Amino acid sequence: MGYAVGGIENLFSKKWKTLRENPRGVIRKYINKAKLHLFLSNPEVPIFREDYSKHWKADFEGKVVLDLGADYGSTALYFLQKGAGEVIAVEGNRILALNLAKNAKGRRITPVYGMVTDPKQLDALISVYKPDVVKVDIEGYESILFGSSLITAVGEWLVEVHDHAMVGDFVKLFYNFDVEIYRYGDITVIHAVRAV
Repeated sequence: MGYAVGGIENLFSKKWKTLRENPRGVIRKYINKAKLHLFLSNPEVPIFREDYSKHWKADFEGKVVLDLGADYGSTALYFLQKGAGEVIAVEGNRILALNLAKNAKGRRITPVYGMVTDPKQLDALISVYKPDVVKVDIEGYESILFGSSLITAVGEWLVEVHDHAMVGDFVKLFYNFDVEIYRYGDITVIHAVRAV
């Protein structure tokens, strides 16, 4: 199943921090997770009923997308439907990753099982797959971007920010990029495109 990524570090503390900072969003997400079994066999249905056209606004035409937090493939399929040339789909939940591998067959999706919890893991994925776009929805671990040495090696970033107090920090991180912030409901997404 592709390039393996490292283990779980401080997962409980990260999840607890996300719960403290956005309890309504987390509770709603886990209520929806209980309905997950209905969706696993249909990767074209967003896992948490998110509106991907509002969530992941970018031009994917012909691009290689590194999809961090790929669930069972719903985001990967969305990117392909929007013209992506290839999607490297990384998922750390074992059940979701097994379904991702099944749903990737016959499609331009490379499934990768593993959690990305460290900047070195992120940099390794970028070095190996050379993506044009990186989508990050990794439940509070998006802060690993601050330790990455390859932020400017990627032309476009889509980052779901789980700690709303960090939005300004992400804007500063992408100082060499044109940045847009999308908000809908409890969701904040940073879209950063490297300035020409």
